[in-house]
Amino acid sequence: MKRTYFKPLHFIVAMIIFFLVCQFINTSNSINGESYDHGSSLVKIDSASFFNAIRSDLCFVLFYRSNLTACENMEKKLTELAKDQTNHSHFFKINTAFQCDSIINQYNISEVPNILIFKNGIEKRRIMGVISYSSLQMIYQREIK
Repeated sequence: MKRTYFKPLHFIVAMIIFFLVCQFINTSNSINGESYDHGSSLVKIDSASFFNAIRSDLCFVLFYRSNLTACENMEKKLTELAKDQTNHSHFFKINTAFQCDSIINQYNISEVPNILIFKNGIEKRRIMGVISYSSLQMIYQREIK
């Protein structure tokens, strides 16, 4: 009886096909626009309003994509933080699926969710991935000092 073995090249090709199919499904879902908002108090911005938005004293900008659970999770946490804070902080979100390549390249946004914290237009901190709400609060408290 002859056994058939997969060669490493077959495995790599299968992984590439799987990745492309997943990307296609994700892209086709997000082309239809925003699928969630969850009562977000984050202000939606785009590439045209981005640089005016970050001129604020302290602002948090969530880079996200629609239909991604991790992004929904961080949006909920950042929305909660925005509702809890009464200081002069601003909270924004920008969907990376919609023509903001120049901003993505300028700030090296490789993955989402990604939160950039700006003070007077200068990037002060970066939060990549999902973190707990208590960690987000602690970072906020450090930044307002």
